[in-house]
Amino acid sequence: MLKEGLKRIIPERIDRISKTELGEPYVFDGWRFDCSGEECLFYRYNCDCGIKVEHRRVVISELEELLEDCCDKLTINQDDFQRICPKTFASGPCGYEVSMKLLEILKLGHMNTEEGYFEVRRGY
Repeated sequence: MLKEGLKRIIPERIDRISKTELGEPYVFDGWRFDCSGEECLFYRYNCDCGIKVEHRRVVISELEELLEDCCDKLTINQDDFQRICPKTFASGPCGYEVSMKLLEILKLGHMNTEEGYFEVRRGY
């Protein structure tokens, strides 16, 4: 469900998402398999004042597992993300931010920025 929903809209309808903080948006590079055979959504962003472009990925199977694991408590925090999404977490803080924004795009919940966690929509 998650993968199919994202593939319907990225990158045809949505090709970038804004950062929570100031800066150029994350730009989706497309769908590919990584070197371990995992299907991923690749994205890039500028860092170091636009001098360096970083390429990162969201491992979709990890994101699906995260959502399934956290649906009973209805929240996802950085610790949950680090535990369940180690490959995506390796991208640093942007991996968490991009992943939660993807869940928001699909209307599976919203980020509670004051409390620092994602609230999963009941009955998603």
